[in-house]
Amino acid sequence: MNAQYAVSDLSDKDSLRIAGGFFYEGPNIYGVLSPKQQAIADVLTKLNKLFNYVDSKDIIAIGYGSGKMSVGNVIRVNSQKVGLIDQHMWGGYEFNKDGSIKATKEGSLQLAKYMVTQQLSAIEMMRKKFIKSGGGLSSSEEIFLDASEAMAITKGMKQTISGEITELKQMYKEGIKNAGDLWKTTKSNAEGIGQHLSYGECLDALDRGNVTESNTVREPVHEYEEKLAKVTKISRNYDELLQKIGESITKQLETDQELANQIRSM
Repeated sequence: MNAQYAVSDLSDKDSLRIAGGFFYEGPNIYGVLSPKQQAIADVLTKLNKLFNYVDSKDIIAIGYGSGKMSVGNVIRVNSQKVGLIDQHMWGGYEFNKDGSIKATKEGSLQLAKYMVTQQLSAIEMMRKKFIKSGGGLSSSEEIFLDASEAMAITKGMKQTISGEITELKQMYKEGIKNAGDLWKTTKSNAEGIGQHLSYGECLDALDRGNVTESNTVREPVHEYEEKLAKVTKISRNYDELLQKIGESITKQLETDQELANQIRSM
């Protein structure tokens, strides 16, 4: 709450100094701010500089209903139910392998935009320092800056689609499971209705109605598995591309010690 109030109470001039603001598990205080404070909060929020993390299972983080204004973009996090106190102290938060907080796909998109903007801004500052120190850009500096930009943009693109990919994977896996469950239920119902028939006769009756294991399970599962493989490949391709870009940057720094020393001194 203090963090939300602090950024909202800045002057127009001082608010320009804010690179990013991150708030966690506080009530929405937007409604108690003065019109001027709300205006400052609105500008910083629209500039994609403020982020308000909310665990919907935490009873403290209230007031963030649909359509309600807030100090910062509301980032709904994925969470597990862990109890009253632990819930408020990040106990239910889920984290990605890189340590970042798992958020809904909408939140991931907002964070990706911020991350790319900040990294490109830092790269542009580095470009200006290179030009100022050497009277222009050397070929090594140009390669390094281009690779760094490519890395920032590619990371942002991967983060942008990560939520979609996760949802698609879950949907396809559920589809595979549901297909198997549907066939079991179908056979069980057929045996219940045709109690006077043998198991084979029940299957024959289903087959005459064009209900078979092939079109109920095998064909849908094959389609889901193909789509799941494609989605997994897309994610893997991004990882491979990021690895190649990272190797390119590392190689450039290894072969140009002067450039490496410049980077370390910044």
